[in-house]
Order: sequence, then structure tokens, then C-alpha cells
Amino acid sequence: MKNKWVLLAFGFCLACSPVKKNTDGVNWTDAQETVLNQSQEQSVNFKEEVSPLDVNAYVPLHYELYLSIFPENKSFSGVENILIKTLTLGEPLKLYMAPGLRLEGLAINGQVIDNYSRERDLLSIPMVKLPTNEFLLSLNYSGNHPRSGIYFYDLNRIPTQAWSKGEPNEARGWIPGFDSPHFKATSDFYFETPESWRVLSNGKLIAEKRNKVNRRTTYHWKESVPISSYLYSFLTGDLEILKDTDTTFWAPRADVDGARLGFKLVNPVMSFFSHLLVPYPFEKLAIGIAYDFLGAMEHASSITFSQMSQSSRDGFDIHIAAHEIAHQWFGDLVTCENWDHLWLNEGFANYFEVLFWQKNMGQDEFL
Repeated sequence: MKNKWVLLAFGFCLACSPVKKNTDGVNWTDAQETVLNQSQEQSVNFKEEVSPLDVNAYVPLHYELYLSIFPENKSFSGVENILIKTLTLGEPLKLYMAPGLRLEGLAINGQVIDNYSRERDLLSIPMVKLPTNEFLLSLNYSGNHPRSGIYFYDLNRIPTQAWSKGEPNEARGWIPGFDSPHFKATSDFYFETPESWRVLSNGKLIAEKRNKVNRRTTYHWKESVPISSYLYSFLTGDLEILKDTDTTFWAPRADVDGARLGFKLVNPVMSFFSHLLVPYPFEKLAIGIAYDFLGAMEHASSITFSQMSQSSRDGFDIHIAAHEIAHQWFGDLVTCENWDHLWLNEGFANYFEVLFWQKNMGQDEFL
């Protein structure tokens, strides 16, 4: 226990250190301080967001989602089944659902529910005593020109990509549920997209099925490790898949060369962290390149990078790559209980980022 807190204190101090190094014009300590400062600000702003969900009443066990994506008119429709465990009988069920989503049907264990209310992004269902301590909540919904959660990207007015964003509170914009870091669940996601598009998501790709009639393809991704909803993700578009050992890159054709160079950084980082920490905790590591995505995000087993993340001569910035991969352990496997403690996710990721820098560049550069 003592060693754990010493490591935590040292990691936090190191992440906030005023010492400055500059390599290829990238001031890495300033970048770390900015991330940590933003994390601390977010912790304050998000406190009210998580308060309506009672952690002692219900918890999600598994999400099953069928999401149909229509990039030509920037719309989508979802059929979702959430397996929920009851901790306290008779309590109202509350979960998050973005105001922009149109709720078209609601059922519990197959029985249609009309008695519910929506206020801003909160869906509330009065509950009576259930026959078992687990039940299935089913929702049918749709979205059109979404403002959060799902983003569509057009190139020269041609639909090119669609992708999701979850942190801190946008997962509710495409997958209604227990959108708070405290709640973790496994998942089966089914994405239906235009025939030529590919889909990257969390976990393991189970199946890919093409429908020649409607010229659309359905991808089934399964995540067997329980994760928080803000770590769920998808990226879809006309993507090339590059594989090296156990890592894959999913990139637009214009970014394939940069993605190939990214293996030079990602593979050593994975090897270093897997030996330093416990073995890599997820089914795969994939990195997807999303146009117009802001920065990079540590979605579990499926990290999202923007084009701007490829800022070094080696294709991907070494600091960003190490930071996001470190989050697979600190943030994804072990997660802060709520946004007040987001600095823990970022502090540990910053610390292990610079540990890799020490190994990769040597002690002198590290100091």
C-alpha cells in the first residue's frame, strides 16, 4: 500500500513538473500540464452530470446495440438492449439519453413501457418490484444531424467518415445508458453501414455480413472486458486495414503511409508497457484515423487519432502514442470513479508516457 501511494504521488508530481524539454519543436511538459489542467477543470464542471444516477439502485451488465448509419443524410437509428441488475427494488430507473435522440419505443422484459419522462438528457422510468434481480431494457431510437456523440465528415460534399466521441458525456448521444465512469459493462455492437465502408469498434470482430439487396454491410464487434460507456467507440468509412503483429491501423487511403510508420512507435510502446505492467488487458489494439477528430482518445482496444496526431517525422507523435496506450491500463482497465478524479487517469498516463520516453531516448533526455 505504501509503495502504491509513493508511486501515485511521484507520478502526479512528475506530470505537473515545470521542467521543460523540447524535441522537434514539441514542448512535452507544457502539453502534459495542459492536459492535467484541463482534466482538473473538467472534474469540477462534470460533477452535476453524474449526480442523478444512483449507483446503489441499478447497474448495467451488458449492452447489445444495433446501429444503422446513413451518412448520405447524416442520420442513424438504434435498437438497444441493456441487461440491468437491480440492487434496490422499487427505485426509479434513471439513465442518460441525449435530448437530440428521438425515443420511438421502450420496453422492459418485452413489455411496452409508456410511463416514463424525459428532462434534458435524463430518461426516468418509475419502477415496481420486478420478478428477478436482472431485467432487459429495450430502446428504439433515431437521430438526425446529431450535435454530439456521432460526427459525420464530408470531403468535397461526399460522405467520407462517421465516428463517435464519448468523453466526458457524449456517449449518451449514440448509446443511451449509464453514461458515468462508475458503471462498466460488456457489449455486443452491430453496425450497419454502406456496403464499401468498414467499421472499427471495441473488442473483437466477430462477423462481417454483406447484404447484396440493400448494398449494406453489418459488422459485429464484441467487447468481453467491462468498460465505461465513454470508452465505447466506432469509426466507419472507406478505410484501409494495416496489420503488424497484434496491432492494426485503420486509415483512409491518403494516410496509409503515415500509419505504416506508426508501427515503429506503437509496437515498442506495447511491448514496454506489457512487461512493465500486467499483460495488455484487451482483445486487441487498433488505431483508427478519424478526420476532424480533436487530438486523440483512448477508446478501449480501439484508440482514435486525428490527422493532426501525426505530427512527427516518424508518422505519429511519440508522446501521444505512448500516452493513449498507457490509458489502456490507466483509465480503461482501471477507471476513475467519477469525473472529480479524472486527474488520476491523466496523471498515470502522463507518468508512464515519460517512462517510455526515458527508455526510448535515454536517461539524459529523460532528466
